[in-house]
Amino acid sequence: MISMAFEAEFQQLDALNDQGHFNGAYAVVAPDAVLHERAMGQADFEQNLAFTPTTTTAIGSVSKQFTMAAVLQLAEAGKLSLQDPLSDYVPEFDHAEEISLENLLTMQSGITDYTEILVGQLMGASIARGDSQSKAGFDALVAASNDLPKPQLLEILNGHPLKSQPGTEFAYCNANYALLTLVVEAVSHTPFAEYVKANIFQPLGMTTAASGTQYSQANGYANVDGVQTPSGHGNHQAGDGSIVLSLRDFELWAQAILNQKLLSPESWQLAETMHHNIYGMGFMQQGTGIGHGGHIYGFWSGIFISPDQKRATVFLYNRSDSAMAPDQPWTDQLNAWHEAFWQAD
Repeated sequence: MISMAFEAEFQQLDALNDQGHFNGAYAVVAPDAVLHERAMGQADFEQNLAFTPTTTTAIGSVSKQFTMAAVLQLAEAGKLSLQDPLSDYVPEFDHAEEISLENLLTMQSGITDYTEILVGQLMGASIARGDSQSKAGFDALVAASNDLPKPQLLEILNGHPLKSQPGTEFAYCNANYALLTLVVEAVSHTPFAEYVKANIFQPLGMTTAASGTQYSQANGYANVDGVQTPSGHGNHQAGDGSIVLSLRDFELWAQAILNQKLLSPESWQLAETMHHNIYGMGFMQQGTGIGHGGHIYGFWSGIFISPDQKRATVFLYNRSDSAMAPDQPWTDQLNAWHEAFWQAD
């Protein structure tokens, strides 16, 4: 039985999202139940396609949790060690001998992010052509989020010095998990998309999930010079941001975390242990809880977890040109709502 206190919290959450013009789907889950679920708005404005709990959409960097799970599965199977140098699997990378798999998982590799390199190059070229800052940024982020085959990824990364000694400093870097995607493929001798389908999605009953943003039913949108602009689906393939799923499958993933499925309790504890009070392995510190956010092609997502209270929330949305943008009040209000909800009886 859901208590009235929970009902009050859900009403507050709905009101907060209404005020922020939320466009997507979200849910609140316990280990064995979905406590609250809601979908609203359009998955594709041009096609008048409603956003529903079964609409598939890209989750951006929340994909890193699935890549983490794949690596830890392979570690549990004795097929790799987190202390292995990256050179055992991707020797073509300039700094591979200096960096361990654990450094990559915990965002302590010191690598310069490929998105930082690409966005800088692309924005500079766009502005030189006379594009506005807004359009240059939009085009650069879309281009930088497309598929980067292994040779192209390494070409971008090689030649850049490390920003810090591996294992000493935290710096969020998509390249870490793009490289871990290559590790999973090298060890399993299986394309990443096939590995996560067979070893994560299918065991959890996630029937809509896939790796490859081209599979999204929803379209992504961004504000370009004040105009809502579709950004498409792209075709991102690397495990730093490739996963597509529906709200229903996102609920299953959140419950898998709460119930410690797929991995041993020791592996889940390892993943959820924060370094520098910021990042574990696919998890970030979020107030008194943990979780992760994601963004790619105008798609946004978030997962918030209270390990102590055994509750989680998941959010999928495809536009942020209103009060919902991450630098707007909605985010602070949502964080405050979570802190109150973690304490609700």
